[in-house]
This record gives sequence, structure tokens and C-alpha cells, in this order.
Amino acid sequence: MKSKLSTLGFVLILSALVFSGCGPTTEQPTEVPTTTPTQVAVEAPTLPPEATIVPDPDVIYEGISFSYDDTLASEVVAEIIPAVGEGSHEWEITPKHIQFTFTGYVLPDTYHEPCIYVYPVSDFEAANPVAGKTIAALRQFLAEKPAAPDGIPFLPLFNAKQMIRAQIAYVDFQDGTGVRFLTYYSQAPIPVNNNELFYTFQGMTHDGDYYVAAILPVSHPMLPANWMMEIPAGDPDAFAQNLDSYMWDVEQQLSAQDASSFTPDLSLLDAMIQSLELTLASTPLSGEQGDSYPGWASYVNTD
Repeated sequence: MKSKLSTLGFVLILSALVFSGCGPTTEQPTEVPTTTPTQVAVEAPTLPPEATIVPDPDVIYEGISFSYDDTLASEVVAEIIPAVGEGSHEWEITPKHIQFTFTGYVLPDTYHEPCIYVYPVSDFEAANPVAGKTIAALRQFLAEKPAAPDGIPFLPLFNAKQMIRAQIAYVDFQDGTGVRFLTYYSQAPIPVNNNELFYTFQGMTHDGDYYVAAILPVSHPMLPANWMMEIPAGDPDAFAQNLDSYMWDVEQQLSAQDASSFTPDLSLLDAMIQSLELTLASTPLSGEQGDSYPGWASYVNTD
């Protein structure tokens, strides 16, 4: 049985580490990470196209369209998000961009909101130098497609550390390419859990004009519902000292699972990403900042 004293000690350590926001320091990838020499990871595949015929889109908004399975969410709300500029935290600075939010998502009440973001690359580079480095790193990453990376460029910026990268695969969408993986960000040495694990896609259009990022929560039976349900017994300092080994083990175990064993099924998320089509080159972000376009913004999947 887990000791109440060890649990209390772990919570006290966390209280000294947790911040306001998402994590301790904003990650600043400047080069494509490589594998850790002492570890052998599962190599990342390139997913084949889901289908030769793209299904009719369920969402069409401002030159962006995609389809999604009706088990994923009850609807998708699209809106143009206004720019956040100087005076905000570094990780909060973004240009005007488009956001798709999944309401009635299959996993309710998770830490991360299920969303797809479409950012204009040149505007993001101009607004936020750290994001600019991330975009450059992803551009290089996708050109090289490393087989087993120990770090993957990620937007939006989180003020936290990327702890794991499981189920890595390279995925093409209708106008570009990217990488999808499962990850977990944290500021403190706490266990991976279903409340905070998520599927992400990080990609760019072929012309390099737009960056596509998806954050979609997922869960798996092998993980606890939240970190409080699996606070390590004994000395929490020992868990922190063995954190790298623990994260590696969880990463490899998650990577070995079938796509269908996750909720939602990873293949449904892949199919949605593969259906994504952007035709913004001729019609760049044109709405007024903050407009949500009632009557256009909400799309109910009735398939």
C-alpha cells in the first residue's frame, strides 16, 4: 500500500515546482534532435494515404476543410483568433490565426482542449522569434525525417518540457506533410497520465506558408486517470532521479500498443489529419480579428 507520508512529500515537492501556466521554461528547439546513443527506439513509419478518395469535408472555413468521424466530437467550432503581441509571456505571443475547437469531444474534462490551429508562418516568425526557431526546426525535421528522434518541434509554445514521444509517424495531408505523435508536457516529475496525454500533429503546407498544429487528448488503459492516482511509493526523490528511465519505459510501452487500443482510435485522428486541405494561398486570413462568424463557425457532423 502506498504510504500517506510519501504521497504528502511528493505533493509538497510539486507545490514548489508548479507554476502559473504550462511549465518551467519555454522550449527553444534550434536543431533537429537525434536519438540517445544508449537507447534503441522504435523507428517512426510514414503512414500510407488513408484513402485514394478524400471524403466530403465536414468542416469548411476560410479556405480550410477536413472531415472527421462523428464519434470524435459532436461539432467543430471555427474562429479567427486575434494576435497576441508584446507585453504577454513569450509562449503566449501568436499572430492572428485560425482555430478549430472540438466540442462534445469523446474524452471530456481533459487538461488540454482539443483543437487544430493554422498559423501563417511569416507572421508567426515576425511576431515571436522563439516560434520562428521552432518553425525552422520543424522544416529541417520534416526534410530529414529522423527515424527515432528524442525531441520533436512543437507549436503552440508551452512553458513546459516535452517528456515523451510515442507512436511517432510521418503523415501527409492534402497540401502538406508533418509528423504525429503522442506526448505529455510537464514542469514536475510526475507520472504520465490520461488526463494530460495527447495526440499532436505538427506539419506545414508544401509551399511553407502555413503551419498546422493539432492537440487532441487521448487515453490508454495502461495509464492512470491522473497523476495523483499513481504517486510513487517511497521516496519521491528517487522517482525524480529515475525520471528519464521511467519516461523511456512508458514511451516504449505506448509505442507498442495498437492504434485501436487508444481512445479515440489513433487511426481516426490520422484520417482526419490526412483529409485536411488548405486553399488559403489565394485567400489569406481575411476576417476581422476575433470574428467567430456565427452561422459558419459551427459544423455538426451528421454522417
